[in-house]
Amino acid sequence: MNPLNKETFVADGIQYYRVKQPLPTPPPNGYKDMAEAVGKMQEYALSNNFALATKDRKPTRVYLKCSKGGRYRSTRKIQECDRKKISPSRLTGCPYLLKLSYKKSIQGYMPLKPTREIEGYHNHPLDEKCLESTLKGRLSKISIDDVKEIAKLIDNNAKTRDIQRAINDDSHAGHKLYVSDINNIKAAFARISAPTQDAGTKLVKVMESKGYRVINNVNQN
Repeated sequence: MNPLNKETFVADGIQYYRVKQPLPTPPPNGYKDMAEAVGKMQEYALSNNFALATKDRKPTRVYLKCSKGGRYRSTRKIQECDRKKISPSRLTGCPYLLKLSYKKSIQGYMPLKPTREIEGYHNHPLDEKCLESTLKGRLSKISIDDVKEIAKLIDNNAKTRDIQRAINDDSHAGHKLYVSDINNIKAAFARISAPTQDAGTKLVKVMESKGYRVINNVNQN
């Protein structure tokens, strides 16, 4: 079956899903640098309930795969049927791939057409569960008030579980951030020496240094 222009299709017993929104239209002269190009693609992905990870990077091009791309390697010879998995966080071997390349003629980065049609599809639903299974997805859901609260509590040496509970939303069944997320943020927060900055600004710097465009995804009003 030719999947071209289909929203969803089934092949070899696996259902594939196309992103509903097309890629954002780049500026006429492309994105000025790789950071801007990757940032725009990350924003596009998060707005469509998935996250991107770098598959390969060179000075003039970068390949971005779905964060569910790839498969677990069996380092202890565990059979796939016996492996303990936590759904939906497991890797699925998702084929989705975005390619960005520097075009010398316009001196900017532009998206490339997929080499194979399957690169434009995901092998998992694009829903809230998918987004929440990735750190970037979870961070995209926290508000500026959450950022301030996390920073204040870290500054006051609050326990991880207390921080997790403090930013919970009564309308949300689960936790906004995992314990491991908060522990990683706390560790990075401690490594940044910026005594002249308030705690909230410092935390934003931590997240930006880890590649997460948190502030672009929250309402600061």
